[in-house]
Amino acid sequence: MIVAHRALNEIFAQTHRQRWLALFAGASKRNAWTKPHPYGKPALGTFYSMARECGSFEDFLTWRLVCPKYQALRLLGYEASSIHEHLLKFAECGRYTSMPDAGMFAASNHRAMPSDLERG
Repeated sequence: MIVAHRALNEIFAQTHRQRWLALFAGASKRNAWTKPHPYGKPALGTFYSMARECGSFEDFLTWRLVCPKYQALRLLGYEASSIHEHLLKFAECGRYTSMPDAGMFAASNHRAMPSDLERG
């Protein structure tokens, strides 16, 4: 199941990465933090420490595209029904959580809850 999840993450990133990175083009790290975190959580310091765990800031932004996918797709302008279709693919493989410190698309055995798909 983890292998299927990683493969789906790769496809997801290839599909959306260019548009996602374009959202942050030329932005400082602080401004890049503000876009997906308008309510200030996680704290900016936490954001910086998470970013340091990746090889580059671009790698970190790619990880933020993949985890959490729902939020990233909303920022890319997708409607809830379209997001639901994207995320259903991950339900088939257990929808493991991606971890930034274990490789770009490594996955833990922590499973997301089915209610994650119902957010809108």
